[in-house]
Amino acid sequence: MSQPDLEYRTAWQRQDLNLQQTAIDFWSSLGILPTQVNAQDRAQELCVVAYADDLVAGVSTAVVAELPQLRNRFAFMRCAVAPGRRGQHIATALTQQSARVLSSWSEANPALRVAGMAIVVESPALAPLEKFPVWPARDADLATMAGLNLVGFTQAGQQIRVAWFTHTLID
Repeated sequence: MSQPDLEYRTAWQRQDLNLQQTAIDFWSSLGILPTQVNAQDRAQELCVVAYADDLVAGVSTAVVAELPQLRNRFAFMRCAVAPGRRGQHIATALTQQSARVLSSWSEANPALRVAGMAIVVESPALAPLEKFPVWPARDADLATMAGLNLVGFTQAGQQIRVAWFTHTLID
């Protein structure tokens, strides 16, 4: 199935209250936030909102944290896709758009030393891909990023994957 045309709205570090409320409404309608997560707090982490046919198709968030085994800070991205839109490669598109946004922000803010984007693989739908050590980028402008490389596992056994930003240098 081909990916639908998506409109992306960037929210990362913009404090866009309308987009934040859109994301809260999206999460609430799906009941997907864990009970211990405050929706207002999660909305502060909003990265990109993807629309298809004027409806929210997916939402990404990110939080910057140290990845000790790589001795660098990464923007840990997560995304959710509307149930009626799953299987349309929207999560891939949203991940790639988030990578663009986060990479540009990182490059514009070198003092923050954010080396790349990281994900923790949670979706059972990604199980077939977990066998590959590198998930290549599908878009040509992201091909210079190394793809999503397997770099370790959480204590719960979930894969941790990273894409290094091309402007990153290792000390």
